[in-house]
Order: sequence, then C-alpha cells, then structure tokens
Amino acid sequence: MSNRTALVIGAGGFTGRHVMAQLSGEGWTAVNARDHGLDLTDPASISRTLDAAKPDAVINLAAIATLDVTERDPIFAVNAFGVLNLLEALAARQFRGRVISASSAYVYGPVQSRDPIPETQPPAPHNLYACAKLLAESFCAMHAEKLDIVVTRPFNAIGRGHRDTFLVPKIVRHFRDRAPRIELGNTAVARDYTDVRDLARMYTALLDAKDPPRRLHLCNGQAVSIADLIATLSELTGHRIEVSVNPAFIRANDVLYQCGATDGLKQLGYAWRYTLQDTLRWMLDE
Repeated sequence: MSNRTALVIGAGGFTGRHVMAQLSGEGWTAVNARDHGLDLTDPASISRTLDAAKPDAVINLAAIATLDVTERDPIFAVNAFGVLNLLEALAARQFRGRVISASSAYVYGPVQSRDPIPETQPPAPHNLYACAKLLAESFCAMHAEKLDIVVTRPFNAIGRGHRDTFLVPKIVRHFRDRAPRIELGNTAVARDYTDVRDLARMYTALLDAKDPPRRLHLCNGQAVSIADLIATLSELTGHRIEVSVNPAFIRANDVLYQCGATDGLKQLGYAWRYTLQDTLRWMLDE
C-alpha cells in the first residue's frame, strides 16, 4: 500500500538512513522527524511534529548510543524518558498506527550460555545504556493497551555508512587500505551481526505485519568472533594483517558472547538476503 507516511525518529543515524531509503523504496513517504525540529526531551516539539507530519506509523530509532556513559542524565533523558514523552503524545492523540520502538540486545547483559538468547530471556542490564533501554521498554508496556507498539531488540548491525570509530568498520578500513597491522582489544569477543540492509527490511516489514510479537529480536542467529571476522576479510582480500592487542581497548565489563534467537522473525516469515561475506564485500567496495 502506498501514500502512507512513516515518521522516523533518529533518521540521521546509521540504521535510520537505511530505514528511510527502504521505506521510500516500498512506497512510503518517509519523514525525518528532525526536519520538523523534534526533540524527544521536549514534549512540545513532539506534539508539533506529530501535528505537522500526521504519520500513519512511527519508528523510533533515536538514542544516545554509547556504552561508556560519563553523564547519566542525558542518556536517561533521551533513551528512556524521551520514549515516554513520545508515547504520551501519541496516546493523547489516540494514535492508531503502528509504533516501533528500538531497544537493544544489551538489556540481556553477559550470558553464560553459548546458545542463542531466547526472546523470553529475563533482562539483566549491566550498564546505564542498557538500564535506560529497559526502562523505555517498561514505558512501552505501560502504553500497550492504548497503542499498537512493537519493541525491537536489535543486535549488531554492520554495513556501509557506519563510522570507523566502530569496530567492524575500523577493521574493514584497515583491510581496504591494506594496512600492515591493527590494534584491537579481545579478538575472542563474538557478536551476532546483521547487514543493515536486512535490518532496514525488518523494520519496514514490521509496519505491515499482522499480529507481530510485541517484543522481538532483530538479528541473524549466528555469532562471529572478531578473529573469525578478520580471517574472512583475509580470504576476501588476500591480505594478511598483524593483530596486536591493546589493553586500553578491552572493556572491564564487556559482553564476551552474544547471539540472538530468531523465532520471532521466522514466525513473521522473514527471509534474510545477505551473508556476512556479502556484507563485508559491500563494505570493502565502499
């Protein structure tokens, strides 16, 4: 169906830019909330944006995305109470469209098992970022009777357009430049990586999904270590790189292994398009 408007909050971020493109490609009018001056910490700006954009659906991807929090007030103001401000404004307007609120897989904290984390796993956040995200989930649950809300818990997205201050883009850049060496932290750390183009398709598919899970993972269901990622890049480029471990890059409370179960996505019939090799080739050619 075309001629529908989706308001995207956080449209200028890494995932948001790809979601905007995906929505437009599927016939939606994708509106960047920032173009209307929306600020999640300012309820009046939220009201003005909703009245101006008149969206049929809302996707909130906005967040202060850092695990190294030095000031706690801003991260709770945006990542938690900003979500509450948005939900209250939507409920006041008796909004009937779908609302997608992005949480994070970091709400689970460290897990001991190497099995994929089920979507029923009790959260156990171990940093302020995750605590703020879990509080936002609670606000969504409080409004579940008034609004059609889906809470997503995305794992790690990778792809073009990600700043190389993040780990995977940094490693890809070193291979693209055929650098002789790279400094990293713990290369045994394993994550569940999803191509950001697949992630954008997941968000767009959720807007029309009938009776979706109210909370679901956005992930691949496979964990890849940094060492294995480097080995894959070596195979793709034919370049060998010397890895040196810098203790300054190792977080004391880092999550060493994270992999998500994909039951919710499979229930929706979602089909992944991109393998890790596909994504890394795409990034290498950027």
